[in-house]
Amino acid sequence: MSYLLQLGAANGSAQSNSYTSIILMIVLVAVMYFIMIRPQRKRQKEEQEMRSSLEIGDEIITIGGIVGRVVTIREEDLVIETGQR
Repeated sequence: MSYLLQLGAANGSAQSNSYTSIILMIVLVAVMYFIMIRPQRKRQKEEQEMRSSLEIGDEIITIGGIVGRVVTIREEDLVIETGQR
């Protein structure tokens, strides 16, 4: 009889370990979301809003440091004019 009680206690311990691992995995996924995915989406949204607010004639600076004026706006492209006047 005592053997069955020990076996039952060991089985309960195994179940609690599996629940702990599942909870730990959920917590890790949530932390990864708030540390990596959410800030990236926020930056993408801000970048898209900035691009949609551009108008012809606006002066911009590219990532490479080139200063130019927007000449044409297409769906995915901007044509800029650079150089001295």
